[in-house]
Amino acid sequence: MYTDARSQRSARLAVAPRSNWRALAAGRTHRRGRACLHRVVAHLPLGTPLRAEIRIPGGVRLPRTIAMSIRVALADDHSMMREGLAALLQRENDIEVLAQARNGMEMLQIARVQRPDVLVLDIAMPILNGVEVIRRLSAESTPCKMLCLSVNDRPADVMAALDAGASGYVLKENSYDELARAIRRVMANQIFLSGELIGTVLHASRQGGTVVEAIRLPQLTARERQVAQMLAEGHSTRTIAQMLFLSDKTVASHRENTYRKLGISTIAELTRYAMREGLST
Repeated sequence: MYTDARSQRSARLAVAPRSNWRALAAGRTHRRGRACLHRVVAHLPLGTPLRAEIRIPGGVRLPRTIAMSIRVALADDHSMMREGLAALLQRENDIEVLAQARNGMEMLQIARVQRPDVLVLDIAMPILNGVEVIRRLSAESTPCKMLCLSVNDRPADVMAALDAGASGYVLKENSYDELARAIRRVMANQIFLSGELIGTVLHASRQGGTVVEAIRLPQLTARERQVAQMLAEGHSTRTIAQMLFLSDKTVASHRENTYRKLGISTIAELTRYAMREGLST
């Protein structure tokens, strides 16, 4: 069990009774009667793996591997994809799948309450898309690392995610091993990009900044972007109001402000805009 304490975690190892140390080292751990355990506490830097060896009297050494588990939360609206990834990640010795989310709103709640180490989230999700989740959590200075996992390799979407605060971007077409490697890399405070995306990012940087500056999403407030996404997904004004705990009038006001800012007047135009800018699929 690992617990946070001033950016460290305590790895607690149960060690057999002194009288049975040699038997344990030899693989013979059976003992009659009530066990009496000694506990060794090792303080390790957060996220740092350590190969350790327990030394005990009499020259017996018990090799142990202490690996800090990276607590991961997954967000994807496709259950088969999400659950399959969770099953694969759980096979890794140093990764623990803490929670799963079906949409961006659920992921926001998980990040705020459970505080995973790394969020792995799709870009295109209902109710609240991945970029908006990243943007909000970054604004709140949430300590978790955020890693995008998407089929979308559009330069605008990749740069939007990175500009919002993502630490990496992995394409779903690549192998599972790449995702596990990306999780470890971002946990170590590094940036990770699928190889195919490196050229995209370098090109955008040479163009003098971010691709996001060339699109119109920043003109909209966070709530307007969310309402625009939900309208494009086919939700009615009343349904949106109920899901977001707002009044019908407030949602209608956000809709009209969005139309005015984007210079559009119909839901069809809004849907095309949302699909073009990655708000909806």
